Amino acid sequence: MATKSVNAAEMESTPKAVVTYDEKADLLYISAGAPALYGDTIANGVVMFYDQDPDEAGANVVAMHVLAAEAVLKPFVDAMLRKYGVTDVAASD
Repeated sequence: MATKSVNAAEMESTPKAVVTYDEKADLLYISAGAPALYGDTIANGVVMFYDQDPDEAGANVVAMHVLAAEAVLKPFVDAMLRKYGVTDVAASD
């Protein structure tokens, strides 16, 4: 599937993502609000959802599930915190 570049004007008109985390299930869900018609497992525990068949031209990612989100994302978050010198992160309630 080809990547799509987005300019600043398109970014302003793009719907904002809704991010939901279910702590009990350790599931992160990110949605652009559009109907998800096709799903594709792109990595262990990561499912991308599209507005049409992802093999067709013009398919857009409209949502993403990350199962076992803490284990999947923690290495990435830790690396970003190190990169930007963040040493103290307040816990959210």
